[in-house]
Amino acid sequence: MNDRIYKIIEVDYQKNHGGRKYSAEDAKNTFDGYVKNGGKHMEFGNVLILYKPREDGVLEFHCINAGGSNELMDAVNKMLKMAKGKFATAATYYDNPRLNDFAGKMFFPAYAKKIDQGEDRTYEMTFDLRR
Repeated sequence: MNDRIYKIIEVDYQKNHGGRKYSAEDAKNTFDGYVKNGGKHMEFGNVLILYKPREDGVLEFHCINAGGSNELMDAVNKMLKMAKGKFATAATYYDNPRLNDFAGKMFFPAYAKKIDQGEDRTYEMTFDLRR
């Protein structure tokens, strides 16, 4: 796989996932398996976005961020603009409550809520792409 993508995964792991029950190498291997099984992703600078259309018509995505918060918001906005017209709604899941502050700063209307569905799914942010 691409060394740049591995670097993004490594930096994100160090910044956001240290102390988890898996290593950065595990995260890289999981990404490789995801791609091997047809998983889709986009790269925007230091941000990697994994995405999949769900059966309910929502575009679910997950971010791997080796950049700062502004770079993350920019990457998500770019991806969502590309999804507009194909999906009415997009959703992402995360644990860091500071990300809830992004809801008011996004290009599309965004709504954050606590869902407590386990690791990496404490919060859900949904985006209305119909605007």
